[in-house]
Amino acid sequence: MVAADIARLQSADKTFQLLFNGPGPVPSSWQIRYYEDDSAKRFDLMIFVTYVSKDDRVFVLRGSADEKGEELIVANQQAVRAAGIRPRIPDEIPNEPGFCLNHAFIAESTYRSQEMVNVGIFMPSLPDVTFSISSNKDAYADYPKDESRERKRRSSPC
Repeated sequence: MVAADIARLQSADKTFQLLFNGPGPVPSSWQIRYYEDDSAKRFDLMIFVTYVSKDDRVFVLRGSADEKGEELIVANQQAVRAAGIRPRIPDEIPNEPGFCLNHAFIAESTYRSQEMVNVGIFMPSLPDVTFSISSNKDAYADYPKDESRERKRRSSPC
């Protein structure tokens, strides 16, 4: 899977640059870090992909560092997510805090990760009435970028 992803990235752009290809942050994981193209290099947009093998599944976690000095922060976030991921049967409703993915659950009790859900309800019998509900599980989203980053950094156990 990893080799196929790297080959796909290399064929997508000849300026693709693989920065790291090795063991991931937790047992049974692998991680790659790369610049997708010359523009990503110029703007220092490093992509992280962590592959975590649990039971018979491989879960793929993605992240990016978009400023100098963020690499360690993103690496720590990937480590926390990789350590907290576990398989989940489709109808399971976990009791602990975190968020659900397709066939997976990531345990998390802080607001380091963003999870957004939007739902709209339209009733044909009342065409002028609509209901929209939006949930954004990111307690730091309302802060300026620097303060948000600092709050997230302080809440990280790594």
